[in-house]
Amino acid sequence: MQDDRDITCGDIVKGVSPEDKGAQVFRAILDLASGQRAKSEDLG
Repeated sequence: MQDDRDITCGDIVKGVSPEDKGAQVFRAILDLASGQRAKSEDLG
C-alpha cells in the first residue's frame, strides 16, 4: 500500500518532529486543494 499513500506519519517514531510532520500534512492539503492529484487518484 506504500504506493497509495501521499503521506506517512511513521517517520515520527524515527525522529521527525510532530511539528514538521504537521507542516508537511498542511502543505499536502493545500496542494490537493489547489488541484494536485493524490497518489490513489493516479492509481485509479
